[in-house]
Amino acid sequence: KGVFLHVVFSKEVEIKEPETFIGVDLNENNVTLSLPNGEFLQIITHEREIRTGYFVKRRNIQKKLKTGKKRDKLLEKYGQRERNRLNDLYHKIANKIVELAERYGGLALENLKKIREFIKYSAKINGRLHRWSFRKLQSIIEYKAKLKGIKTVFVNPAFTSSLCPICGGKLRSMGTGL
Repeated sequence: KGVFLHVVFSKEVEIKEPETFIGVDLNENNVTLSLPNGEFLQIITHEREIRTGYFVKRRNIQKKLKTGKKRDKLLEKYGQRERNRLNDLYHKIANKIVELAERYGGLALENLKKIREFIKYSAKINGRLHRWSFRKLQSIIEYKAKLKGIKTVFVNPAFTSSLCPICGGKLRSMGTGL
């Protein structure tokens, strides 16, 4: 139904060695940035709501329509809508992060490669966390930073969410009372 032309190009970019780094903490529903001046910036993504909404929509379609072309078309339609919304969201977030990195220095992202091995919660939370595509956002941030000559490093995420970034003290859960 048409002709497509794919043009591939490459660009030589010099990656500068930064004096400081912005810490990027990816969470299920927000991205928290730790700026070199001690400030924190939180970007609310609403990713969890988007994913859950489309998950429920697809589950309802699967309950109502057991088989057939109509079912397959509807599932594909809503799956594509979800991917499009999230891709748009990821690119907008990545642009904001890279814009800040141009002012402050390099980017330090968490190395979350083995996070799925350590997820052991209820079936509902496990399913939700396994649908979270953190690596896609990281790769978009990484390639946009490279295009601007910004260095990106991946750091060990151990204890990054359990220690206070200001005083270094141990954080505690609100529900434990410890």
